[in-house]
This record gives sequence, structure tokens and C-alpha cells, in this order.
Amino acid sequence: MHRVGKLPRRPAWRNRAMTPPRPNPDRVWSAPVDDVVGKGMAMLSYITIGANDIPRSERFYTAVLVPLGYERTGQKDAAIYTLPDGPDRFNGPGAVYVVKPFDAREATVGNGSMNAFRVPTHAQLRAVHSAGIAAGGTDEGAPGFRAQYSKNFFVGYLRDPVGNKLALFCTAEDRPV
Repeated sequence: MHRVGKLPRRPAWRNRAMTPPRPNPDRVWSAPVDDVVGKGMAMLSYITIGANDIPRSERFYTAVLVPLGYERTGQKDAAIYTLPDGPDRFNGPGAVYVVKPFDAREATVGNGSMNAFRVPTHAQLRAVHSAGIAAGGTDEGAPGFRAQYSKNFFVGYLRDPVGNKLALFCTAEDRPV
């Protein structure tokens, strides 16, 4: 059989009996938004999170996202959170839409999906995690270091009122006392 062109190389980890490597948050690439927007670089623009009870979900996401610098804007049937200094606030990067599903069916949990938000300090992460629980979320993993990801990976997990999983993480090198 004749093949045209080369097949893509398999990642090295595929050639061994092991799981794919975990992302290393200490090696995350980042650049100011102005350096990448409009320059042909791919980036996450916005996320949409399904909700059945907008006011209940809005309470939760306001408690979690506003302390991280997001601004809440509203529409009749949605809670929208944007970063104030973005060049295109409503299309990202980083915009969060909490809405009823477009197909009018009930919002359900995305098994295996999780949205993660970087938090600058361990203290702020603990405060936001607690605020999320107080605003109707549930604890899915208390804030703490997770050495399996990296020595500085400090993370807390929450579920929103629908059951969607969120991670709040910090990779600051200082260790809280």
C-alpha cells in the first residue's frame, strides 16, 4: 500500500505502557494579552457553563470570580463575568458565561470536565474556596498542596450548584505557615 506523506509521530509516552504526562503548572506559558491577541496565537477565549437556576449559580460564581478580578455584567437570563481590561471583554480571553443550555434541556454535569482559575496567593485561594462554599457550592477537595502535580501546586476544588467542577490553583513558591 502506498502512503502519501508521513504519518504524525506518536508522542514518546505512547510508546510505553504508561499514562500521558500531567501538565506542569510551574511551566505554564503566559504572556500579556496584548502580546498574543491578533497575532495568530491560539488562546482560550471564553467558557460557557450551563445552569438551571441562574440566580443560584450567579451567587456562586460571583463569590468565586469577583475576588479574582472579574466584573459581572448581566442579561435577563445569564450571568456574564469578564476581565475588565481585555481588548474584547465579551469574547475573552477569560470571559465566563453562566447560562441555561441553548437546547432548552436541563443543564447537567460534564463528567471529566473542569474549569481552573489561577489565584495569586494561597490565602486568597482559601478565602475564595470558602466563599464558594458559603454561596452554595460544595467542597470537592480542600485547599492544599498536591505534590503529584508539582511541589508548588496548591489547589482547592469546588462544585457549583449544578455540579460542575472548578479548580482554584496557585503556584506561588512561598509556603504558607
